[in-house]
Amino acid sequence: MLSLLVPGAGQFYCGETGRGWITLGFWLLGLLCSFWSREGLRGTGIIVVTVLWTFSFLDAYFTAIEINRGQHAYVNVQNPRVAVTLNLLTAGFGYFYLGERAKGTVIFVATQLVRFGLPPVTGYGGGVVSLALIVAQMLMGADAYRVARLQLKEALGPPPEPPVAGTSKASRIPGFVPSTSQMQSTSPVPSPVITCDRIP
Repeated sequence: MLSLLVPGAGQFYCGETGRGWITLGFWLLGLLCSFWSREGLRGTGIIVVTVLWTFSFLDAYFTAIEINRGQHAYVNVQNPRVAVTLNLLTAGFGYFYLGERAKGTVIFVATQLVRFGLPPVTGYGGGVVSLALIVAQMLMGADAYRVARLQLKEALGPPPEPPVAGTSKASRIPGFVPSTSQMQSTSPVPSPVITCDRIP
């Protein structure tokens, strides 16, 4: 709820101060660029503001769930939400975050060649190139989420097997407390009473 009002506030509440400052700082920078006079810079600022605002409240919500489940330490290393956000805002930096350096380098170089290698295209052609880049970044975001989930699944290990139906539940009595059957079997056998006649 806090991140809906101020991006980064939810991360502060969950104890992720570093991520909260980074989110808030870049969101403010994007907000500043949104009011810039240059059209290209203004469009980039609007994209940054929208993506970081969405990331902020989703990340705060799922971080709180992961803390309650005790999975936060594992998820924090390969956070799928961070990987998706980096790939949406940059050209493949989410792969560097996940350790996929070769894939990140190839995608970064290919994206920059398309963006700056082609001569400026206007009209319909320019719209097609822009749309293709947007679709490519969305696909990169989806792929980064898939890779991060696979890495997280390997880090968490296989889920615990559910109990088989019909089996008795484990006793809640501590192991050092003997059960009734044990007490009956281990109770001492009364020794026979020997009576001695008094000698007159």
